[in-house]
Amino acid sequence: MGDTTMKKILFSRRFLIGVLVGALVLTAGVGYISYIALKRLTFADPDDEVRLKLAKRGAQLRVDLISKHNAKEVSFDTPDGVGLKALYIKRDKAVGTMVLCHGYRSVKEKLYRLADMFSDFDMVMFDFRGHGQSGGDVISIGCHEYKDVTAAAAFARDRMKEASRAKQPLVVLGLSMGGAASLKALALDHDMCDALIVDSSYADLWEVVNDVFTHHSGLPQFPFLPIMETMFITTTSCDIRDMRPVEFARDITKPVFFIHSCQDLHTKTSDTLRIFGATKSKGTKLWIGPECEHARLHKFHAEDYEKKVREFLKKLKLI
Repeated sequence: MGDTTMKKILFSRRFLIGVLVGALVLTAGVGYISYIALKRLTFADPDDEVRLKLAKRGAQLRVDLISKHNAKEVSFDTPDGVGLKALYIKRDKAVGTMVLCHGYRSVKEKLYRLADMFSDFDMVMFDFRGHGQSGGDVISIGCHEYKDVTAAAAFARDRMKEASRAKQPLVVLGLSMGGAASLKALALDHDMCDALIVDSSYADLWEVVNDVFTHHSGLPQFPFLPIMETMFITTTSCDIRDMRPVEFARDITKPVFFIHSCQDLHTKTSDTLRIFGATKSKGTKLWIGPECEHARLHKFHAEDYEKKVREFLKKLKLI
């Protein structure tokens, strides 16, 4: 074999090895970057700056809630064994009990305005898994969080029985992810509550992720989004494409009050319109409020918010 032929063979081998190494490095790089995107989306990182800031704010508000409303710190477990932390407020002359479900990357204490607004209701305010003081390392954006709503409602029912208030209404109010998780919970357990209030929920989680992936991660959808989706399924043990409140709504038999602002830069108003259109339960109502920050109508339009919710409950003869 001549020198020229040998050089060609060696060059071909080196080229092939180079291509393989490059492909491995590229694959590893894409995988790592996709993992970082997934981590920001679903991991409950205790050292995350936003989480630490929320924890500090939550602690401050918790002191106020305990002082102002005599709130008690309580805990309970979900059906799949996750420990949740909550605040329980018992009123002297309650007309019912309300379970408050916060949104994605928030904490229970930030719903203090609703505790003030509905001061004639006993309250259960809880942290979803992976949020605030609750256990859990992974946030599935509603896929598993519906179990948290189920557990909170069951806890509320138990407290109602203890207080001889079992015949009073139980109302669940969920904002954003909390609303989506509540829809799934009620679709699977038709007797979970007597009425549901859903504020600014998404209709289809996969659609949301598709819409916001590049904006929030700074990455092109291909090849990162398909890889992240696979990692999400592996990490959370659920398929992001199955979290579709617009489909769950078809199975709900209890009345639902849907709320959304007319212009929401985070979640489309059309999402709530789609879910409302799919809901067939008697007594279901819709309020499209003024332009507002996502799930903040209760903050910036508090008077209208309270009036609309109370009208909904009164028409159902729950209060």
